[in-house]
Amino acid sequence: MNDINLFDLFLEQQEEYQKSLKKQEKTLKDKSNAIELAIKKINQEYEDQEKYNETRVNNNSELLNKYASYIKMYSTFNAKLIGNILAYLVKVFDGIDLVYESGDHIYYDSDAGWWGSYEKVIHNTLKMLVKKEDLNLNHEYTDHNGKDYIKMLESSSRAIIIEDATPISKFKLSIDEDDIMFYSIKNGKIFFTSSFDNYSYLKDFIDLVINYRFLNQKEVIKKEELMQLLKEFISANRNIIDYKHHDNSKKKIRSL
Repeated sequence: MNDINLFDLFLEQQEEYQKSLKKQEKTLKDKSNAIELAIKKINQEYEDQEKYNETRVNNNSELLNKYASYIKMYSTFNAKLIGNILAYLVKVFDGIDLVYESGDHIYYDSDAGWWGSYEKVIHNTLKMLVKKEDLNLNHEYTDHNGKDYIKMLESSSRAIIIEDATPISKFKLSIDEDDIMFYSIKNGKIFFTSSFDNYSYLKDFIDLVINYRFLNQKEVIKKEELMQLLKEFISANRNIIDYKHHDNSKKKIRSL
């Protein structure tokens, strides 16, 4: 007869099971202790470096905010003063007679409401350089027959928009209506807020003045200083100006 006893086998296996449990518990405990010691060691090794990096991030953040405030401050001008100067530059470079104008850009925008689509009237402050004959005595510029009147003026070189309801200008902070801010910062990116695509020298002049104001800490810049910078800018670009006028003269001759 077989001498193996089922109950003895069960008890033996139960003892082995308990041993394996204790072994597992010890291993997990040893692992936890090892991890705790390792983390403590790593924290000690990186503590000084973390403090250094945190200080560096804070310092750089302060500098970044400081330079952002400088960009906004030094790129803000009295709109009429800078507008007249920019108009003069257009005359010198391209021979186009424009004047500074500040008014309202009034247009209609379709909007979908609860009761269907409807037209809403939108008023935006408009600052531009424009032909004298296109000036409105009421300083109001309204779209005609569904056409964007301002874009028509701009595309025909009868106007240069300094500030209007473009996506860029919406990023700008609220400033005095008599002022204009040429640069805005949003989400860490710098935006030039005016439309000078075909007149890049206008942006070049603005950048020159901004840097002059920064280097000389000119929170407010006087007309006399702007005029001096204007003279220097024209003198520095004399070759370009002469070439543009020569090229325009040749075009006029060919059109005869």
